[in-house]
Formats: sequence, C-alpha cells, structure tokens
Amino acid sequence: MDPGLKCAALPVPERPAFANTTVEDARSDFISPAVTPPAVMRAFTDQAVAADSVRVDWIREDEFNAVNPARLTMPTMVLHGSREPGGPPT
Repeated sequence: MDPGLKCAALPVPERPAFANTTVEDARSDFISPAVTPPAVMRAFTDQAVAADSVRVDWIREDEFNAVNPARLTMPTMVLHGSREPGGPPT
C-alpha cells in the first residue's frame, strides 16, 4: 500500500455482492507487466477461476488510513515488492 495513499470512506452495501471470479477479475490483480511474468499471471488466473468462485468484497478500506507501520510494537513483516508500482524505489 502506498504510504501516501488515503482511501475514501464509501457507503457499505447491505449485502455482499457474491460476484463470481472472472478471468478479467483475476488478471486485474496484476497492474504492471513489468512486475509479474505472463506465465505467473496465467497460472494465477487459471487457479483463481477454478478454485475461488466468489470474489472478495472489499469494504471499509478507509480503515487502512489508520495504519502506521512505524507505530507497530510487535515483530511484524511489512512487504512491498521491489518492482511494485506506487511506492518508493528500493
């Protein structure tokens, strides 16, 4: 997650959408071809469609605004890929 990104508070639906995972949905997890090789994207997409028939409904993403890794007091691993877009270069 980009440290400078702030998520807007959006209305929460009364019921989850329970939308089926499509090939396009699974591919949408990969936003840059420079980060993930096409073979990995295909393998993930195939498995996601076969094994995970319902997509996760992301709600209350604005709660991420309170996260400050510098304030964590327990051993924690915060990962950010070296080729991940949206963050500082490593």
